[in-house]
Order: sequence, then structure tokens, then C-alpha cells
Amino acid sequence: MQMLKNVNGTLDDGKVSAILMVLVYLGCSVYAIYKGQLWNPQDFGIGAGALMAGVGGMFKLKS
Repeated sequence: MQMLKNVNGTLDDGKVSAILMVLVYLGCSVYAIYKGQLWNPQDFGIGAGALMAGVGGMFKLKS
């Protein structure tokens, strides 16, 4: 849990967002394979990258 904290000792929103993004990526890939559906990691990666860019912009504007 220490790795998710910033210098002040509070949870860092960017780190938590990145960890959740990885967990969702893994969860979606396992679910798609389990259901026998087509899983295109490139499409998810493009969407995840756009989402992380938007979240990064939000953090920059917030501070």
C-alpha cells in the first residue's frame, strides 16, 4: 500500500488510476477468453491511453 502513496503520505490518484487500469485490462481479457469472445488488446489500449491522457490533463488543471 505504501507504493500508492505520495510524498505527503496520502493516496496518489494517478497511481491508483494506473493500477485500476491494469486490473481492468486483465479482467476484460480473462472474461473475453472465458466467454470465447474476440479480444482485441489494441482497441482497449487506445481507449486506455486516451483515458489516462484525460485523467492526466485533469490532474494538471486541478493543481
